Amino acid sequence: MRHVSFQRLCKGIENLSLIFLVHRENKYSVYTLLSSLEKHQLHREISIYLARVNSPETLLQDQAVHQMLSEVHGAAEKHGKVILAISLMTTSLYEHLHLISRLGELKQKLGNLTLIAGGPHASGDPLGTLKLDFDAVFVGEAEESLPSFLREYAAGGDPASVDGVALLEDEKLKVKPPRRISRLDDYPAFPSIARGFKAIELTRGCPYGCGFCQVSSMFGREMRHRSVENVVEHVELMLRHGRRDVRFVTPNCLCYGASRLGELRLDVIEELLEQLHQLASQHGGRIFYGSFPSEMRPEYVTEEAARILAEYSASRSFIVGAQSGSNRVLEKIHRGHTAEDVVNAVKTLRRRGREVAVDFIFGLPYEEEEDAEATANLMEKLAKMGASIHAHYFIPLPGTAMSNLEPKPIHPKILKTFSKLIGVGKAYGHWERQITIAQKILEMKKHGIFHTQHTNLSK
Repeated sequence: MRHVSFQRLCKGIENLSLIFLVHRENKYSVYTLLSSLEKHQLHREISIYLARVNSPETLLQDQAVHQMLSEVHGAAEKHGKVILAISLMTTSLYEHLHLISRLGELKQKLGNLTLIAGGPHASGDPLGTLKLDFDAVFVGEAEESLPSFLREYAAGGDPASVDGVALLEDEKLKVKPPRRISRLDDYPAFPSIARGFKAIELTRGCPYGCGFCQVSSMFGREMRHRSVENVVEHVELMLRHGRRDVRFVTPNCLCYGASRLGELRLDVIEELLEQLHQLASQHGGRIFYGSFPSEMRPEYVTEEAARILAEYSASRSFIVGAQSGSNRVLEKIHRGHTAEDVVNAVKTLRRRGREVAVDFIFGLPYEEEEDAEATANLMEKLAKMGASIHAHYFIPLPGTAMSNLEPKPIHPKILKTFSKLIGVGKAYGHWERQITIAQKILEMKKHGIFHTQHTNLSK
């Protein structure tokens, strides 16, 4: 039984190969980078491989790691230089550690293998990632930095000259500020060489900077949107190739078209959804907007916004981010809305006859007795209004303002209310698994695997 699928996407003319480790948690990031390499014509110059595993947990199996090492060794024998790229998420870092260690040993043995990393974890903790034996780390967006790095590397140049690349020099971090792309339209939403479609990224960047979230720290607070015309072109391509369900990536589906915090451009949103709905109808397709991975902030939900969503989106249940029922905690974590906004959003969406799922984060560090009671009361109130409660657990992620804080045990009042709602089919979530992830992260911190230093929001 093979645990690793090794696929060559293209054969270039340079004696250099680039291998991406791909699994369900980082495939969107890898496809985004493949699109960038196509744009820069690098798929014509270097050989590109995908080393696929089903999930990060697969890497805990010795047989999978052995197969991965064997494939990388084989590529190193065929090419003069080999680069292995891993896009890392903090939530699955633990599952990668054994493979990374073995790759470091293989690198020393071969002499022509280079290890690079990017993604949310590497961007939030470049020093800690480099100390895992990576040769270079990409901070933030890599659509420009990765192609520049590959050309420097192939030509024997200086990778340290590339914007957004972090290196270790004398055990100290050296990094040039990353360069963010200004127009999403300049980059395809998915690569043709991988023959794989994904959710289309509508908006990049978020102006709110919530204390627990890596989006603002990785992509910045300036919102950049794909144009309506560009999105329609991508959706038409998907539909022509037989994809019938179309989804979108955005930190807030109701911020599309906006240029500043709090701005609501419903005219642009309706223009987009109307065109997409007509196009999808011609192909028997469906447009999912307002459900994962394109949830919405509660204060953006107006009667007109709810009308547009109900008219054009095929989403059975819309997702609203609440995180806490305590206005004090919401202010502490920089959410930028109130508990009352959440109630109004659910009322407004429910009047349109759609289901609503509301996100809450358990174990928030600032939560006291009265905050827990407010959260429990809000969950119960929303459930009575017809909403479902989607539970998460606080995970301290590097690059966020709350990265150095530890989660609290779930308050008994919250747990009792949530358990009651589960019993009546009004609550769900992977919060128990996330407790385990948070514990692993705290353990890795104790062992010195993290090297981040951030200012807490409480200061």
